[in-house]
Parts: sequence; structure tokens; C-alpha cells
Amino acid sequence: MKISFHSTALWTDSTIVLAWIQKDPSVLKPFVRNRVSAIQNLTEVSAWKHVPTKKNPADIISRGIDPEKIQDCNLWWFGPSFLQDHSVVYLCVCSDINDNELYQREFKKTPTDPVCFVVQGQEVLPIINNCSSFTRLQ
Repeated sequence: MKISFHSTALWTDSTIVLAWIQKDPSVLKPFVRNRVSAIQNLTEVSAWKHVPTKKNPADIISRGIDPEKIQDCNLWWFGPSFLQDHSVVYLCVCSDINDNELYQREFKKTPTDPVCFVVQGQEVLPIINNCSSFTRLQ
């Protein structure tokens, strides 16, 4: 039996992860960069949606639930009710995430030291030529 999918929706309750997925991986530190690259290569970035934590069935087990209560937990057995209503999609605006320390921690640091300098005229060249080390010039 062959099943074809017209579209796919992928869900995360982490606004930080959602924001990273929308970034160019090259600006991220290696651990996160490698995972974001894999996600971007395997999925469409636009397929990723936000599910509020309280509506995430995975959190039911990870946060602990009495085994007798799981039998009556519709969220666990059927997922969030908005999945039944195709017109409702939880979108996450990640613009408020930019100040989040956990989000910022995974970005590569950009050097603040100058990489080069421009010299007008020739007066500095003899000094540079006479020194074997740039650090001795300082």
C-alpha cells in the first residue's frame, strides 16, 4: 500500500528551537549548527509549527502522570484538539526570542578585534619592514 502526503506539519513546543531552525546554521555553534542543518536538510522550514507546552502530548509522560489517569487523558490518546480542526494553526512569532539568553548562547561569537587596518601613505612601511613581529610594534 502506498500513501502519499500532500503536506506535512512538524511541531515543537520550543520557541527557541523554532527560531534556530529559521536561521542560517553557519551563525550557530557546532552542536546546534549540526542539528539545525540536519533538520533543514530533511524538512521544509515552513513545515515547522509551534504547539503550546500545555497542548503537547509528549509532555504528559515526561512530566509524569498517574497510570490510571492516562486512560482518560484525551490529549495523550488523540493529541491536541486543534489538530482535528484543519483551519486552526498555532503560529509562533519568534521576534520576542532575540533577547533570550538560551537562544543567544548558541550563536558563534563574532570577533571584535580589527582584522586589518588601512594605512595612507608610505611612512609606516619602513617600521613594519624593520620589525619581525607585529606584536613588537605595539
